[in-house]
Amino acid sequence: NWLNDYVDLSDLSAERIAELLSLHTAEVEGIEEVGAAIADVVVGEVLERAQHPNADKLSVTRVAYGADETVGVVCGAPNVRAGLKIAFAPVGSKLPGDLKIKRAKLRGEESCGMICSERELELSDEHGGILELPEDAPVGVPLVEYLGLKDFVLELDNKSLTHRPDLWGHYGFARELAAILGRELKPLKLAQVEREEAPAEPDGRFAIRIEDPESCRFYAGLEVSLEGEPGPSPAWMQRRLRAVGQRPIDLLVDLTNYLLLETGQPTHAFDRSKVRGDLIRVRRAEAGEKLTTLDDQERSLHGEDLLIADAEGGVALAGVMGGANSEVGPETETILLEAAHFAPTRVRRTAHRLNL
Repeated sequence: NWLNDYVDLSDLSAERIAELLSLHTAEVEGIEEVGAAIADVVVGEVLERAQHPNADKLSVTRVAYGADETVGVVCGAPNVRAGLKIAFAPVGSKLPGDLKIKRAKLRGEESCGMICSERELELSDEHGGILELPEDAPVGVPLVEYLGLKDFVLELDNKSLTHRPDLWGHYGFARELAAILGRELKPLKLAQVEREEAPAEPDGRFAIRIEDPESCRFYAGLEVSLEGEPGPSPAWMQRRLRAVGQRPIDLLVDLTNYLLLETGQPTHAFDRSKVRGDLIRVRRAEAGEKLTTLDDQERSLHGEDLLIADAEGGVALAGVMGGANSEVGPETETILLEAAHFAPTRVRRTAHRLNL
């Protein structure tokens, strides 16, 4: 679906696309069907809800889900109520983790199916209640179809693409397929943002000093005011990130990851208030210098490692991982957005030595 944003693949199966790429570009090693684990789940509607006679925290409901008859379901979610559209797993269906739904009795009441939370569907980590669907969700329609979850992930060996940096993002693969198929490549979607003309000279708020130009050809930083907490990213973005193995965090972090995966260009966001001394230095680390990375591991650095530092010390390992001391959080009001080109060999050596 992501590739289809930029080249029309609507008439081709995932298998055919994999065949074309294997013949022309690099071997596709596998195809994973996204949404297959919840293919049995359908849109349902809670018609009735009553208190369970033998349990304070359970409800007895009656659910319609497109079958000829409605069924009774016992549910422990606090937000279950009559009239709610839900994700429903009927008896005989399977959920992620190879969980098979069976007819059961819960505290004396028969339960024929399961009303699901987002975590049970592996849509997110949310499990404080059941998934609430819009009022106009059509009862009986498969959930993957209604939410647009059906997709396929093509798995390729990264080593086969190290000589093709144009293929390090989805847009590059869309370009490749457009060339193979002789089809139009749609332009990247770029937001047009009204802002003041960029100053011809640095405005003095912070300075960037590249002290190892052989290891860093280019480094740019842009201050961006968030004007409020980042909040969550849109559901469609979270679905795409999860499909390719990324864990959604918040809108800001997800945007940087999404941009990387779409264009192949890494970016990194620092909390601007945690950059000390209004200075960014791109320098070699001192032997034995310490940096705690975003995974809360203290790293002992080598003199060959490239470090992003402020006036007082390291804030990130160039091209590898950010530092915990400049991490963006809910309290962040302004970020410093980094876009740079670091020498690939130096980045790779550091990542390999630190097993990151």
